[in-house]
Amino acid sequence: LYGIGNVISYNCALSIILLRVGLDSLPSLLLISALLVIFVTKAFESVVNRLRPDKVLLFSSLIIIGIAILFIGALQLSDVYDWLYMVFYIFTITAGAFLSIFIHSLIDQSFLPLEAKIKVPMITSGYSIGTVLGGLLLLMSFWVSTIGLLVIWVLVLSVQVILIMIKQKIIDWE
Repeated sequence: LYGIGNVISYNCALSIILLRVGLDSLPSLLLISALLVIFVTKAFESVVNRLRPDKVLLFSSLIIIGIAILFIGALQLSDVYDWLYMVFYIFTITAGAFLSIFIHSLIDQSFLPLEAKIKVPMITSGYSIGTVLGGLLLLMSFWVSTIGLLVIWVLVLSVQVILIMIKQKIIDWE
């Protein structure tokens, strides 16, 4: 699921930036995103050491969903300024990178070295399959708008949150 959401969010944000703002601002946006990823990762490093990693993943996913919904609503407005597109691009790049770093950290903490040799290749192949499926979902852009694809991204993140909640037994599946 993470692979699907990552491909959809990145490509939608990139297309919005290229169409609305242009290519000239892309290098500075990528630099700002990289610096923000470093800052956010360092800030969450102290939180991760105090809380259970799966709870941090749950809360950070919920925060990302909330902010993404706000951006989707704001992008629907007709008088959207260029800076909002830039902030949205930085947000999606930072959120994707943060989730990637955090999920790999969670995987490292979840398995013993012998278990990791067996399970990590399956998990990473699942990510690869997700990126392929995300690319196939991008083919829907002929029929669905970019905002529609962003809604799909939020839905994918929501399914992720539901699965985390089921794993933590917050939601009783039975």
